[in-house]
Amino acid sequence: NNKAKDVTDFHFQKRQLVSVTSAKTVEHGSNGWVWSGVNLVKLHNDNVKYKRVNALKLPSPPINYRLLSSYHRDISAVNLYDLYHLIHYLDQNDINNSSETYALWHRLFTPLMAFMMALLALPFMVGSFRTVSMFSRICFGLLLGLFYYLFSQMISSLSVLVSLTSFWMAIAPIVFFLFCYLFLMIRTNK
Repeated sequence: NNKAKDVTDFHFQKRQLVSVTSAKTVEHGSNGWVWSGVNLVKLHNDNVKYKRVNALKLPSPPINYRLLSSYHRDISAVNLYDLYHLIHYLDQNDINNSSETYALWHRLFTPLMAFMMALLALPFMVGSFRTVSMFSRICFGLLLGLFYYLFSQMISSLSVLVSLTSFWMAIAPIVFFLFCYLFLMIRTNK
C-alpha cells in the first residue's frame, strides 16, 4: 500500500552520522515521499539541531522496490534471483545475512540431496537387505526421511548460531548421507 509506519532514516557522510530523520508515517506517491510527524536531528561537530515538522516531502531516491519487497517477505517465498540480490544488498550494507545465505545454498543443494536420497535406496534393492520385509523397508525409509528433516533443521539453526560458513552447513546433510550410502553399500557387498 506504499505506506510505512515509524520510519527512521540515518544519513551518513564519510562514515560519520550527519542527520537522523524519523517519521510516524511515510507514504510513497507519484511525486515522491511524504513524511508525516517528522523529527529532524542534524549533527555537526559538537552542534546538535532538532526540528519538528508536520509534513515533509522528499524526492524519490533510487530504490529497487522489488528488492525491498523481497526483504519483507518470508525467505521461503523469495525466488533465487531476488534472494541472491538481497544477500548482495545486505553484504554492501554490512548487515548479517547468514540465514539468507544458508537459504540460498540449501535451495541450490536440494536437487543434489534428492539424488542422494534416491541413491540411498540402492542398498535396499540389492544385497542382504532384499530379505527384509517390505514393512521394515518402508519404516526404515520413513525414519531416514524424518532423520534427514530433523538433521537439516538442526544444521540450519546451528549455522545461524555458530556463524559457520553457510556453504558447508548446507552441504553437511549431503555429505553425511553420502557416508551412510557408502557404509550400506560396503555392508551389502560383504
